[in-house]
Amino acid sequence: MHGALQLPPFPEETKQRIFNGVNGRVPILNLLGIRLLDIEPGHAKLFLPFRPELTRGDGVVQGGIVTTLADTSIAHAALAALFPDATTNTIELKMNFMRPGTTDLTCEAWLIHKGRRTIVGESAVSDAHGKLVAKCLSAVMVMPHRSPLDRYR
Repeated sequence: MHGALQLPPFPEETKQRIFNGVNGRVPILNLLGIRLLDIEPGHAKLFLPFRPELTRGDGVVQGGIVTTLADTSIAHAALAALFPDATTNTIELKMNFMRPGTTDLTCEAWLIHKGRRTIVGESAVSDAHGKLVAKCLSAVMVMPHRSPLDRYR
């Protein structure tokens, strides 16, 4: 997390409303089984339980699923930093895979740059043993209108 932006935390009530709204209510996250574990402005932590349906058929979680987890984590960190005034759209993403993901996966994301028009974030995907599976660097475009997280205010 070297270089992570330090932003003021949410009030606990806002954080709880976001948790209640994200977990179980976002279709793609439901489909994959991804759950939000922690969120603060500029930081998010998500969890993906291992399921055979998410593998390539050999017990390894498919790379696109790992990428979705990493991208979603950065998006939530960015959305939380903008809350409630804007949303984002990924405009660039780079993944580096270190080892196969064969267990439950956890992804932690943090922002390293927050501008008026773009935000840059990093995320790290780890397995159930704490070993690094993948790293992601992503840029998102800030789209100034109501945040999707606003419905959880």
